[in-house]
Amino acid sequence: MSYPKLTLWERMRIRWSTEGAIAVLMLLFMLILSLLPALQAVRGLEFGPTMDFYRDGSFVHSILDGRSGQDPQFKGEHLWYTPLIFGLEALLVRITGMQVETLLVQAGPWLNLLAPVCFFIMAWYFRGPVAAVAATAIYLFFLIGDEPAWAVPTYTPWLIPISFVQGFFYLALIALHRSFRSGTLLRAMGIGALTGVIFLSHAAPALILVVMIAMLTFTRMIAGFRAGKPGLAWERLGLSAASGILFLVCSMPLLWFIMGYYNMRMVNRAPFLFTYELLTVEHIRLFLFYNITWVTFAGLAGLVLLVREVIARGGLRRKIELYWFSLTVLLFGYAYFVSVMDTKFGVVLPGTAPSFHYFFYMKAAMVLQAGALVAYIAARLPMRKAQGRTIAMLFWVLPIAVVHPGYSERMGLYGMRVESLAISENSGLVAMFHVLREKLVWDDVVLCDDDLSVFPLMPSARKAVATVCTMANPYVDLTPRTADRDSMMAGLRIERPDEEALLEKYDVTHLLVRTSDEAAMPLREKWFPIVVSRNERYVLFAR
Repeated sequence: MSYPKLTLWERMRIRWSTEGAIAVLMLLFMLILSLLPALQAVRGLEFGPTMDFYRDGSFVHSILDGRSGQDPQFKGEHLWYTPLIFGLEALLVRITGMQVETLLVQAGPWLNLLAPVCFFIMAWYFRGPVAAVAATAIYLFFLIGDEPAWAVPTYTPWLIPISFVQGFFYLALIALHRSFRSGTLLRAMGIGALTGVIFLSHAAPALILVVMIAMLTFTRMIAGFRAGKPGLAWERLGLSAASGILFLVCSMPLLWFIMGYYNMRMVNRAPFLFTYELLTVEHIRLFLFYNITWVTFAGLAGLVLLVREVIARGGLRRKIELYWFSLTVLLFGYAYFVSVMDTKFGVVLPGTAPSFHYFFYMKAAMVLQAGALVAYIAARLPMRKAQGRTIAMLFWVLPIAVVHPGYSERMGLYGMRVESLAISENSGLVAMFHVLREKLVWDDVVLCDDDLSVFPLMPSARKAVATVCTMANPYVDLTPRTADRDSMMAGLRIERPDEEALLEKYDVTHLLVRTSDEAAMPLREKWFPIVVSRNERYVLFAR
């Protein structure tokens, strides 16, 4: 007697009636315990604590000012940064009426809940509810220590692109599996479209997915040819080509500019050469201190079980898990190699993204395997299987309660809060930010040093001559801009024959300096005679 095949929704309803209910309740329990300290960390904050907020804020202002597609930092340049997140932020500003800078801080705890929820769904899909609860508990409470949240896959109140977009990546892994399992055109187009959307949010996870699609396509084609079924092989190639077309279509809002205007030629390599110090050979002891943990050993043990399962039985789900981990290891190694060869030996190799981006997703893959190990152990407890699964899920209540006080006061929360408060408490700096927004127009160019170009200039979406290399347009050569900026600043102290030519070259309209630096600029009045705004610590001049 045959039985009708159950749909995914029907299978989820059956699981919900048993241990699924416990798993979902555990997720809600963990989300609440994560959300409460996150809300406390951002309470009353008006400005973000890091440069990421100021860069994103400048792009939000570009949309709200009707300047979409333009670079808010350099006059005459074009969109270069992934636009989906700041597009969402601009929409939320329109809906809520909040100030841009405040929304970027206050929306973080809520929007970033997407990541743990999607991680939980992905873990359940690939490994079941027991592994989902265990992996999510590790992901939320046991993976993060005193490292910054952008370096570790976890939940954070800070709305930084890498922390937000990870949720889309986890959902894309499910879409990837369903696409290759079904072999239908619609699902092939779906994974391509989703990967394109992810590219509009963050390049690294999109690259991981693109390579995974290529790897799965290659292995399917080889299997088809070996089985004497070339038609199936070519059909798979056609489906993946459809994925590629949808990827290009959905990523066009960014590709239009970086390909059409910049030909994908990165001349400022600093953004992807950046290496998180814990991931360098020079800081190997610190790396080991943060990574020789029970979570790492559990993840490695889970990986051993994964490899054994792939060798013994194969299976698309397990292959995707193994490809995910293996590929991120390779991409991390390559990105670090590119950085070392460039900075140490001057050898220029094609780059992709900073190495820590791939390490981030590698750690997430290990957390999933740590959860799978817990499920493996639970299935072998000397009791009924249902009872063992229930105990394995409820077990996490106690260790979470033990670590929660330290978790709630970790450096990633309150260290960042202190940095944010330091900005708000610098009344002169904040006042100058508002002056830049209110008294200058979109194409006004401000001459200032690197520190002032980050704040208050960058979030104001007014133009700079040069800014810090890691936050600058990678398709614009920053070296001559920095040299010219320094020459113009020097021309305020001593006579330079090229001062006027340089000011005209960059259409400089204003000068922003500290009041303590005025005395060292005897020629300032010659070039910038008009005082636009002055406070106790900062002064803005105009030509």
